[in-house]
Amino acid sequence: MENSALNSTQAGTYPNAGAGQNGKRYAWTWYDSFGLLDTGLLEHPFFTVPVGQGGKTLADTNFPAAGVMPNGFKHTTYEIGVAYWPHAAYTQANFIAILAFIRQLIFSVQIQNLPLQGQWSGLELFGLTMPLVITGGAVGDQVLGRNVIAGGKTLAEPITLAAQTNFSIPVNQTAASAAAFNTDRVYVFLKGIAETV
Repeated sequence: MENSALNSTQAGTYPNAGAGQNGKRYAWTWYDSFGLLDTGLLEHPFFTVPVGQGGKTLADTNFPAAGVMPNGFKHTTYEIGVAYWPHAAYTQANFIAILAFIRQLIFSVQIQNLPLQGQWSGLELFGLTMPLVITGGAVGDQVLGRNVIAGGKTLAEPITLAAQTNFSIPVNQTAASAAAFNTDRVYVFLKGIAETV
């Protein structure tokens, strides 16, 4: 009886299961981001520049490889999250322009040479009914109700990326961003369950 009680206290939330005898299974989010530039570049593939390269730090991404799921690591994504991080305070007019910019973004999931595994508009992922603009009594007194615009979508069918699978999350713009938004960042979060060996 004592041995049974002792064994139960030594069992964690995620026992060795699902990824081999010594594997682990746990909640994990991969995230990546890109900075806006008004250069006319209309496609940005997420998860292609790993942390530590291209000036990216853990504030920008936690993905360790260039467009491929790391060896010995499988990830099942149940939700795709997104966020827009402004580099400065904006006027009401700029904020409305940001909402218009987000609306025309198109997010996709590309795995190897397969057909697209999903595609969503920025309007659907960000949920643009959420951010608020609070207007002041005088021109220029506007205050933003939110300083980060974020959203997400639970996937109807989870996406499992096996170890060594090539993939990317390209986001396409139908129009270039304004110079005022240079260095603002757009983030993508792949939320799910990781399994390691």
